[in-house]
Amino acid sequence: MRDLSPESLLAAVNAWVAIESPTQDAAAVNRVSVHAEGILRAIGATID
Repeated sequence: MRDLSPESLLAAVNAWVAIESPTQDAAAVNRVSVHAEGILRAIGATID
């Protein structure tokens, strides 16, 4: 995420909030990880 405008930041927060991830649901928690990985890779991070 390179655009730090208020609209972009709000959209980013909304994307995180929209991912249901109850602790007892491993698949849901994994969706959060996949989302985070995608964001980090998009800005050039290396994921191990």
